[in-house]
Amino acid sequence: MLDYLSRYLLLHIAQGVLLSLGAIAFVSGREQSVSAAVYLGSCTISQAIVATRRVAA
Repeated sequence: MLDYLSRYLLLHIAQGVLLSLGAIAFVSGREQSVSAAVYLGSCTISQAIVATRRVAA
């Protein structure tokens, strides 16, 4: 239960970071900012997945 909850919270936080970065990039209207936001968001999500695997192990 706790493992599932921590995984859900980390992924939810990572998605929130991705959405906020994407919104900032969209408002600024720069394609480089959009690609950077997507890259940072994907890195954050992958780090969250790795963190949950470490917690589970």
